[in-house]
Amino acid sequence: MHSGAAPGGNKDEDKTREELLVELRSLRASAADAWRETDRIFRAVADSSRAGILIYQGDDTIYVNRAMADIEGYTIEERLRMKFWETIHPAFQDRVRMKGADWKKGIDVPARSELKLIRKNGEERWAVVSSGVFTLQGKPAVLLIMQDITELKRAEEALKKSQYILAKAQQIAHVGNWALNMNTGQYNFSDEAYRIFGYEPGSVRPTRGWVTSRVYADDRQIVSDFYRTIARERKRCSVDYRIVWPDGTIRYVNSVADKIVVGKSGLPERVYGINQDVTDRKLAEEALLKAKNEAELYVDLMGHDINNMNQISMGYLELAHNILDFEGKLSPENGHLLENAIHSLENSSKLIDNVRKMQRERMGLYEAEVIDVSALLEEVAAQFSLVPNRDVSISCMPGEACLVKANVLLKDVFLNLVGNSIKHSTGPLKVDIHIEKIEHDGLPCFKVAVEDDGPGIPDSLKLTLFDRLNLATTRARGKGFGLCLIKMLVDDYGGQFWVEDRVSGDCTKGARFVVVLPEYNNG
Repeated sequence: MHSGAAPGGNKDEDKTREELLVELRSLRASAADAWRETDRIFRAVADSSRAGILIYQGDDTIYVNRAMADIEGYTIEERLRMKFWETIHPAFQDRVRMKGADWKKGIDVPARSELKLIRKNGEERWAVVSSGVFTLQGKPAVLLIMQDITELKRAEEALKKSQYILAKAQQIAHVGNWALNMNTGQYNFSDEAYRIFGYEPGSVRPTRGWVTSRVYADDRQIVSDFYRTIARERKRCSVDYRIVWPDGTIRYVNSVADKIVVGKSGLPERVYGINQDVTDRKLAEEALLKAKNEAELYVDLMGHDINNMNQISMGYLELAHNILDFEGKLSPENGHLLENAIHSLENSSKLIDNVRKMQRERMGLYEAEVIDVSALLEEVAAQFSLVPNRDVSISCMPGEACLVKANVLLKDVFLNLVGNSIKHSTGPLKVDIHIEKIEHDGLPCFKVAVEDDGPGIPDSLKLTLFDRLNLATTRARGKGFGLCLIKMLVDDYGGQFWVEDRVSGDCTKGARFVVVLPEYNNG
C-alpha cells in the first residue's frame, strides 16, 4: 500500500501550475492595460484629428470621432446607431459594399477613393476616403479616414468651367494663348492656338522651328525679328504675319508677347503671349484700302484726266472759232484743229466708258459665260482690218475651240491691246495674235499673245505699267487706264496678264502682251 503524494501530481508540479496561472493572469492584465492604453491613445488622437474617422464591423458602426460626426452632420450617438453606409450617397453605396467584400476575400483594392455623402440636413458633400482592414476582437474591421473636399471639388468645377468658357471665348474670338521656353524652343499651346495654325489640339508638338516652318516664306524675317526683339529689348511687343495651313490656305495672325520672365542670367527664359487669327480684319482692311484707292482713282480721272482732255478739245475748238471769226471760213490747212478736238473728245468718251465698265464689273453686273477665245480673236482682228491713214497689218492665227469662263468684257481686253499697239505707234505696224494651249501652275490654260513691231516699252516703264490702281505709289494718267482695266478683268477671270519684249532683251523691237486664261471644264 502506497502512501505520499495526492492524486494529480506532486507538490512541485502543483506549485508550477499556480505560478503559470499567476503569470498568465499577469500577462492578461498587462495586455488589457496595453489595450486600454492603446485605445486611450487612439481615441485621444482620433478625437483631436481634423479628419473624420469611422470604424465598422459588418454593417455596424462601432466608432466615430467628432470630426466625422461634424462632416456628416450627426451627433456621435446618432451616428453609432446607424449602419456605416447610411450616410453614403445612393450612387456610391454599391461601390463601397463591393470594395468591402473584396477586402474580406483578400483582393487588393485602391486604399484611396472619392465619394459623395448626404448630411443629416440633406446637403450633398464630397469626401476623399482612405481605408484599411484590421482585426478587432477576433473579427475583421474596417478603418475609414475621411476628409471633406467639397470646397476643393467646387473650386475644380469652377476652374473647369472657367477653362471651358475661356476655350469657347478663345474659339469665338480666334484667340489662343501660348508659352515659349526660350532655352529649349518648346511651345505650350492652348487648344485654340493649335486651331489657329490649322491643326487639331495636341496633334503636333509645337516648337519655335515648327512655328517658323508654318509661317509664309515672305514673312519669316518678320517673325525672326519678333524673337530678336523679345530677346534684346525684353518688353511687350506684337507682330502681324501670314501662316500657311496644311491644306495650303493662307491666314493672317497677330502674335503678342505679353509677359517675359527673365532668369538669373539676365536673359529671357520664358515668354507668355497670345495669338489671334486676324484674317477677316486684314481682308477687310485690304478691301477698304482697295475701295479707297478706287474712289481716289475715279476722282483723279474725273477731276484731272477727263478735264484735261476736254480742255484740249476746247483749245482746238477755240482756235478754229477764232479763225472763222477772222477769216470767215476754215481752210483745209486748219482742218486738223477739228480732227484733234474730235480725237480728244473720243479719248475722253473712251475713258468714261472704261470707268463705267470697271464699276459695273466691280458690282458683279456682268454675268459669267463660256466664251470661245479663238472665235473672239478673229472678231477683234476683223474690227481692225482697216485703219484710216495707217499701214497696219493684223495677223491672227486662231486654233480650235478654246473655251474659257469669262464675261462680255473679255472682248474689251483684246480690243484694248490691239488698239494700244496702233495708238502708241507711228508708220507701218505689224500686229500678230496667236493662241496656244499650255499648262500653267499645274492647270490647263490658253495663252494669248498680242505682239507688235512698234517702239516697244522701256524696262523701267514695265515695272510701273499697272500701278494705276495703286495710287499710294503713283499718280497715273488716264491714257494708261485701259491696261489697268485689262489687268483687273484678267484677274477676275482667274488668269494672269503681263508684258514682255517681242525680241528678248531688246525693248526697242516691239512689245508682247500675254494673257493666260484657265480652260473651261464643264465637269
